[in-house]
Amino acid sequence: MSIQMQEHLPLWDKIQSFSMDDGTAAVPFSVKLASSENWSIEFTKRAIEEYKKFILLCCISEKGASPSRTVDEVWHLHLTYTQSYWIDFCRNTLGKDIHHYPSAGGDLENHKHLEWYKETLQLYHTVFGAGPPVDIWPPPTSDPQVPEEPPIVWHRYAVLALVIILLLPFIFIGLAYKTLSPFSLGGPHFLVFFPLYGAALLAGYILHRSLIKKKIEEVAIAYFPDDVTAFQMADFLYGKHRALQACIVDLINRDMLEVTQGDFFVVKKAGYRPAFKEKNPLLPAYDAASAGSPYTYETMLGNWYDRATFSHPALQALDEFIRRPESLTRAYLFHAAFLGLLLARTIQAMVNQRPFVFLWLEAAGLLLLFYVTAKFFSKKSVVSEIVKQRWQERAGGEGDMVKQFALDGAPAMNGWTQGALLTGIFAVYTPANNWSSSDSSSSSDSGGSSCGGSSCGGGGGCGGCSGSN
Repeated sequence: MSIQMQEHLPLWDKIQSFSMDDGTAAVPFSVKLASSENWSIEFTKRAIEEYKKFILLCCISEKGASPSRTVDEVWHLHLTYTQSYWIDFCRNTLGKDIHHYPSAGGDLENHKHLEWYKETLQLYHTVFGAGPPVDIWPPPTSDPQVPEEPPIVWHRYAVLALVIILLLPFIFIGLAYKTLSPFSLGGPHFLVFFPLYGAALLAGYILHRSLIKKKIEEVAIAYFPDDVTAFQMADFLYGKHRALQACIVDLINRDMLEVTQGDFFVVKKAGYRPAFKEKNPLLPAYDAASAGSPYTYETMLGNWYDRATFSHPALQALDEFIRRPESLTRAYLFHAAFLGLLLARTIQAMVNQRPFVFLWLEAAGLLLLFYVTAKFFSKKSVVSEIVKQRWQERAGGEGDMVKQFALDGAPAMNGWTQGALLTGIFAVYTPANNWSSSDSSSSSDSGGSSCGGSSCGGGGGCGGCSGSN
């Protein structure tokens, strides 16, 4: 019996002693469950036992728990026995209500509930001292699917604000020049109107991208894995060079490599102490190397680095999400409106043999602002920032140089004896970020089920239970 189980033994005894079969019912619960699911009586009894364990996890976990498909079927049927569930079980046995939350569906929800299901299996093992039976709690075999583009939700106040913003330039020329058509304006007046028109479109574009940004942030937060390593983070954010360098820094810091003045990395075996749950992906290559063997950076990159060992399924899904182009209307609708008026006015000027150099100078400045804004609100920028924030929340206060190097690069080695020499070696190979380097291609693994939509952990269709009160 686990320590946690001893702590919750009084509640568990109550749950175990609760009878699912009401003696007054014409068809007992277990018989109806076996019949409706085409289960044997023996399997039905085991499924009910696992359902009770799931309910205990719901009660003791602040986050709640996510059921397997089998457990969820038991739960669904029990919910239809309203007197038994809400009064006899929740109120009189548990002392609290356990609510069933259906999944909203979609890739984002599927991934969130897959992670929740994984956490439930871990909690199960901790509480009951052994893993759950796999025929009732199948392992989560699905890697995260690449999320779809999140929908834009335009609230009425946002729509109203957008309409007002876009109308302002036309209201201005209506009041100032007594016309609502920009094509009726003379050259000097149009040069006043056009920057206002561009500024209005830019403001509308910022509003538009702000709404998208919130949804992208939700995707990044949901997909950020709790078990990501510093090496996987380095590879995701900055590509293979930063990832390899983080591994080298780790090995040198653990006295397993020595860097020489000739820019060689020499293998040291005497200082090797196996780490608990070793995370450095270079360890297989290191184990195969002989003590005293010298390696150049290029050799380690070619022979020691294997991208597959640096990948994390959730980060792979985010990487594919970043690389997938957005639709033209989603990304360039406001640009098209700006360029459309610019080209139409240019054609008008050419037909009337009027100059348009100043118009294009104004357009160049406005297009630069559009470009900077687009970069700021890009999926790459938003996801990268959220991932960094989440990682810093986990690693920021630990003072681990390897973790900081994964994010900050050479500045993290300031004050370290080997830092200056490593900085010189690494400087030639440091890309700006993963998505701008040519080596940043990745692939996502296929998998099985996820929790939400049409599957729940091992395969149900629910979101799970609420956490403890």
